Order: sequence, then C-alpha cells, then structure tokens
Amino acid sequence: GVTSTINLGIGEFNDSVDAGLVFPSTASLGNRVWIDADSDGQQGPGEVGLDGVVVELLDGAGNPILDSLGRPVFTTTSAGGNYIFPNLGAGDYRVRVNLPPNYQYTAADIGADTGDSDLDPLSGVSSIVSLGIGENNDSLDGGLISTATASIGDFVFEDSNANGIQDPDEEGVDGVTVSLLDEFMNPVLDSSGTPITTLTSGGGNYVFSDLPAGNYIVMFQPGGMYDITFPNQGSDTELDSNVDIQTGKTEIIVLAEGESRVDIDAGVLGQCGECATEELLSPALMSWNSFLDQTNIVSLINTCSSPELVDLTLFDLDGSVVGTQSTTLPGKVQRDIILNDVDGFPLESYGLLEVSFATPGCIDGSLALYRESVGAEGGIHTPLEFTINLPMSNPLVGASFGNFNTVQPSQNPLDFGNQVWNWLQIVNLDSVARDFTKNIYDLNGSIIESETVSIPAFGRRDLQAGHVNQGLGLVGLVELLPSSSSSPYLAEIVRYGTDMPVGGLPTGFHFATANSLTAGDMSRQALSVSTGGGSQTWITISNTDSIVAVAELTLVENYGGLPTSVENLTVPPKSQIHYLVNNVFTAGESGLAVIRSDGAKLVAESNSYHFHSEDGSVTSVFSRIARDGNCETAYGSFNSFLQQLNWLRLTVTGSCTVDVNVRVYDIDGNQLSDFPSWVGIGMSFDFNLGIPPYFAPENSYGLVEIAPFASTPGAFFADVVRVKPEISYSGNLNYYGGGYDSTISIPVR
Repeated sequence: GVTSTINLGIGEFNDSVDAGLVFPSTASLGNRVWIDADSDGQQGPGEVGLDGVVVELLDGAGNPILDSLGRPVFTTTSAGGNYIFPNLGAGDYRVRVNLPPNYQYTAADIGADTGDSDLDPLSGVSSIVSLGIGENNDSLDGGLISTATASIGDFVFEDSNANGIQDPDEEGVDGVTVSLLDEFMNPVLDSSGTPITTLTSGGGNYVFSDLPAGNYIVMFQPGGMYDITFPNQGSDTELDSNVDIQTGKTEIIVLAEGESRVDIDAGVLGQCGECATEELLSPALMSWNSFLDQTNIVSLINTCSSPELVDLTLFDLDGSVVGTQSTTLPGKVQRDIILNDVDGFPLESYGLLEVSFATPGCIDGSLALYRESVGAEGGIHTPLEFTINLPMSNPLVGASFGNFNTVQPSQNPLDFGNQVWNWLQIVNLDSVARDFTKNIYDLNGSIIESETVSIPAFGRRDLQAGHVNQGLGLVGLVELLPSSSSSPYLAEIVRYGTDMPVGGLPTGFHFATANSLTAGDMSRQALSVSTGGGSQTWITISNTDSIVAVAELTLVENYGGLPTSVENLTVPPKSQIHYLVNNVFTAGESGLAVIRSDGAKLVAESNSYHFHSEDGSVTSVFSRIARDGNCETAYGSFNSFLQQLNWLRLTVTGSCTVDVNVRVYDIDGNQLSDFPSWVGIGMSFDFNLGIPPYFAPENSYGLVEIAPFASTPGAFFADVVRVKPEISYSGNLNYYGGGYDSTISIPVR
C-alpha cells in the first residue's frame, strides 16, 4: 500500500498518484441438485442427489462469468449432488444447471425455500442472488425429474412340481392380480390417483412401464385357487420365484433411471383345496324344537355296507331323558323318523337329540323342521311356510361365533317392518350345569349386549340374538363364551321371517333358516354359491378376533377358469361385512367363493333368498356355513316327498380337476345309478337327481354317494339342494315361477 519515492520540484503539482481498492473474494454460492422422484417440487425423504451435473456461474444479467484466462466458470456436482462456487466477490449472480440426458426441470419455488427448486423450469437458470462481502449462500438448489422409461415385470408360472423353479414344461397363469407398491408398502398411484395394478395375460406375463427411478415392491394375488411357491430356489435368478409365500410380496426393488427389471417372477402352486378331516363322533348331536307347530324329522343314513344299530335319546330343555327309540339301518340305506311320533316327545318345547352308533364313520344325517302353512290339509301338495335343516354335529368347546341378521329381505312393501326373529340355541353337553355368556356386536364391532345364562346338564336354553333388544334392520356378530373352556356344548342361530311388525304376535312365517356356530378359521375357507332360481345370494364375513383382518374373497363362476372377482376386504375387530354375489355372477349361475384370512379368525356364511315373482315377498331362504371340501367318498340324501325336487350341486374347491362317480340308492339300499362326472377347476354343476341318469324316484328318499377317482385327487363340495316349488315345476333349477315353498341345502360329506 506504499508508493515508490516521488520527487517534487519547487511549486510542482502531481495528481497522478492513485490507489485502487477491491472487495475481498471470500463469498461463495452453491448447494444441491437432486432427483425429484415424486415431481412435487420439494426435496422429500429418500430423494437422492444427482452427481455429474454441470452447473455454470452467471452474472446478474445472465452472462457467463469468465476466469482469468477468459473461460466460463463452471463446476460439476458430486458427493450426493452437491456443488459450490467459492472465492467470489460481492455482487449479483445466477447459476444455470445443464440438463443431463433423460431429465427435465421440476417446478420452482414450491413450498419452503429450504427444500424447493430455485431454477426456472424452462431455462434452468436461477433468479438473481446478491452476495455481500464474505457472504456464503448455500440455498440455491435444483430439482430434476427423470424422464427415463424404467419398467418392472416378467412372469407368473404354475410350479407344478413344487420345486420353486420355472421348468421348461411349466406354463404361465393368466388372471393373477399384480400390484405396484412403494418401499413402505403403500400403493403407487397413477396420475389420476388410482392404485397401479394389472392382470397377468398372454401366458402369465405382466409389466409396469414408464416408471421413474425409485424403490418398489411388487405384490401378487393369485386368488383362492393358488398358493405361492417357495422363493429363491436354485442358482439361476432368472428362473426362480421372487415372492414371499406368506405375504405375496417381493423384497424392495431399487430401480435406476431407464432400468428394465424383467426378472421379477412369481411361482404359484395349484391348490387342490382343503380336505375335511373331522369325523362324526358318537353320539352325534342335534337340536329339536316343537314350538310353532314344527314337525321334526330326523334323517339317518348308513354309509357302510353292513347293518348298523342306531339309538335315539331325547332330552327336554332341563336335560331329562323323555324318550328313546332304536332302529337298525341296513347298509347304504336312509331312514326318516318323525320325532313328534316318538313316545314322550314334548309339545311346545325344545331340547337335545343324541344319536348313538357303534361304528365310526358309518352314520350321518340331519334334522329337518317343517312348518305347514296355516290351514293346510296335508298330502303331497301341502304348502310349507318354511323348512330348516340342521346336520348332525360334534360338540363345540371354547368360544364360538355366529352371525345375526334382523334385516327384512322382502321386496314387498307390505312386509317392510315385519319382524325377523333371531334365536341363539344353546345345549349344555356337560354333566354339570354351566354358565354361558352371549355377547352381541354391531356391524362395526361395538358390543351392544351381553347376557349370561345358566344351563343344566344336557339342558337347553334359547336366547334372543338381536331381534328384541336391537330390533329390526341390524346385522352383526354373536359371540358365545362357556364358563369352562373345556365344556362341550351345541349352538346354532335360527332366523324366522315373521308376518307381523315389531310388537305384534306372528300368525305365520315367510321363511326360516339356521347355521351352527363355529370357532372361526384363519386358513382357507370355501362356500358353494348360486344365483339360481332367481335367488339373491349374500356372503357374510365376520372377524372374530381383536385385530384388523384383511379377507381375500375370490369368486369363480360356474365353468371355472379365471377368477371372476378377487377383492381384499378390510374387516375391523368383531365387525362384519356383506357381499352380494349377484353383482358378480350372472343370473342363474353357480360357483365357488374362497375366503382367505391374513391371520385373524373369520366366520363366513352364505344366504340365498328366493322371492315370489308377483309380489316380491321372500318365499324361502337357505344358508351355508363355510367349510372344507371332501377329498374322499362323501354321502348325503335325497327326499322327493311333498313334491320336493332334488338337485346335486358339485363344485371343485381348488385348482385340480376332480372326476367322481355319482351313485343313487333307493329306500331299500338298492343302487339305482352309477354315473361318472367330470368337474374341472373352479367349476360348479347342478344335476337333477330325479331324471336320467340318476333315477331318484318320486315320493321316496334314499342315499346319495359321491366317490372320487383315485387318479384325480382333489377337494370338492357337494350339496343336495331340495326345492319345493309353490306351483307347477318348469323343468330346471333356474325356475322363475311363483316362488319356492322351501329350499334347504343338505351337505354331502
């Protein structure tokens, strides 16, 4: 800062001694260039910086700043997209971020300044930044959006040999639902806010294209017909399955810009269905009821070839034995016994029926309760107000659950407001008196009633299950808790559709139906469902647990093949959902419903309502509880008295074709038919047993036997649906006449 020596003469004036000053170059400018994966203009969690991007330094007018050699000043992002221009003097500056291939600029100035993009989305140039002496500005960010078309996809194959590897002869599976999730297992949404899903097609193929870089999970839902095979088998990652067998989801897939991951496969196992393993024990149990002038007829069938002695014991409501009867059933024979005619049978009462036999697996049957229409004169044309069927059962232990429903299903305005009774029938099978607590939950899982009752040994008590305290138009779950978790008991819920509004005493009934309580099931359950005969069919699913359940409901219509519908239904604790099958099936079709749980115990049932074609009133209802299929020879019965029509409904419950022989025996055990039937994957067929080739006679009853071929193992459902039309019969199950007096479903098991 000192000049050299200056010599001045006498009177000389020197005005050329100058000093130049500059601001110190200690300021800086910079921050980060990042990939805006969700295109929201903000640096979100998990969004990474982009290295290797060129950033230019400009003056306030937008012109390049040059270095001492006259070259434009620039830098390159590194260490996670960071950049900095150091040693700057005070002044006005801008930066320009040069676009790398397959990127565009995100929107500017969105949200908080600390996390937004400061670049013009067209030019990539920032607004003016004025730096003071020594100022360091590290807030100048640039957001880029990837335009690369990344993709995920490949193949769903049927792993027929269950080795977890795509073998050359294993084919793809169409119709599997595949969903795209983010790394937090939330659905990835498209531009309209809809979750991104697809179905496999063209031999099991799928693809998610036009994806930005990011972390993804792929979820596969093969439906109730298949299970997931074991993942990561073998040494070739191109030929294995990448999906967890429990969740149906892959691990996190890290997808780079423009990357194509076409190696995300899923192997599925053909599910032949769950096989019923429970054997009917002696004594088998049923609940009788002589209230409402009901006729109680027990149907006994001997499925074995040798004669079997059967002993019947009637208990009254307080557990006292009031009647006994014994009969010997020849091999392959059905016998019907009218309990009302047994000596000692009480009127206007109810109780327990025990059926004792010596040979396990030989005796089965059910109890039918008929109510004739008021004023009926009897005979084969006797009109019926309702028929209830209760199959023989083994005792329950521990907690059990059922569904109550006081909704009036009639479409006739004159019936609106009529009561729908729900009665919980409880029989104590212990040798001492026991307490039982009934809890009723509403549709949403809130408890609305609790009642405890003491029942003597072998006694029975019926409790209202929703129609008194809750009233009309409600649905929900009924929970029954015995005071001893090891005490045996029997429990059912019976619904009666009355002809009288709340507060009145009914003079007649439009329908009645019943289902046994169950412990619930957290595995695969199945139901045979139908919209035949003009019926309206509802599936009810209740969550018996204290945790939220996700129920996967798969519907397969009639002729099998691809699932007609696969839905995930969220069911909160102790709550209930209702699903109308008619929204999926076409009129007159039968099919299969499969319910899977993600870990909570579920109770599932179906109810089919038949309506009078003229006034829309309900003429009959029959119910089914979800159960496992049969994998061995199964037995049921037909009954053509009272002009009842008998339809055998056969349904395969898994992904295996099943061949069976259908055999019909007459009242004396003579075989009338032995006809082979083929039932393909997911198929459901209805066979009229009263016509060739089955030859079930009129005004009679007998045994029905379903014998699967050893060469085509798999699970199947079989039911004999008994239908009594109100007027003349048109010749097929899809009958749309005046209605049905009664419809009941007899399980073949």
